[in-house]
Amino acid sequence: MGHKPDKTFHTIHYVNGEQSYKNNGNEYLNATKFSEDYHEYMLDWTPGITHLQR
Repeated sequence: MGHKPDKTFHTIHYVNGEQSYKNNGNEYLNATKFSEDYHEYMLDWTPGITHLQR
């Protein structure tokens, strides 16, 4: 978000076991202003576990 350069926003969208669309998200305060450089992320996703790396 342009007005919060020191925060990142993460949202996961999925269909649960009852076939309902769900999402889960949060925002995180960072020491780095992410708008000042290019960044790559990796998400390891296995049943029951997600792990975000940068």
